[in-house]
Amino acid sequence: MNRSENKIYQRLWREKNKERLRTYEKLYRAKNREKTIFATRKWQKKNPDKVRETNNRWRERCKTDMKTWARHTLSSVRSHCKKDGIKYAITWEHIFQAIPTDKLCPALGVPLVFSGLTPNSATVDKIIPNKGYIPNNIGVLSCRANVMKHNATHPDELRKIADYMESRIIQPR
Repeated sequence: MNRSENKIYQRLWREKNKERLRTYEKLYRAKNREKTIFATRKWQKKNPDKVRETNNRWRERCKTDMKTWARHTLSSVRSHCKKDGIKYAITWEHIFQAIPTDKLCPALGVPLVFSGLTPNSATVDKIIPNKGYIPNNIGVLSCRANVMKHNATHPDELRKIADYMESRIIQPR
């Protein structure tokens, strides 16, 4: 078998065994976590243009595809929870369902932005912080509204936040 035939054979084998390869690669990355992180960072330093292009494509996709935004946000929520020891039991579907249908911040009424980091960027909020990120305890708010919940100064802003929270908290029976 010459070199070109071998490449064709390998490509066909990979296409037939995608699931098997995916499982192997996942196990390898778990077993060699530090090695793969180092290799990834090294590649990113060598290829800043490709990294920038990939990030830009992702940002553009998030503007129109809320599922992509929800999946990426879940990844961020998970790492935040693991780092800080916060309870979480949500999936990207829970985040996706929490996005307001009109795509406006429920607390401030401003249009939510689903890419980049601006005051109107969409963020996942724990309605009752002690419960963690669990179904029926999350909402999607603008970054500004989420920050204001923690340190608001203007009474009107606090009232808007309070109205939002009252409408979301399930009253005890």
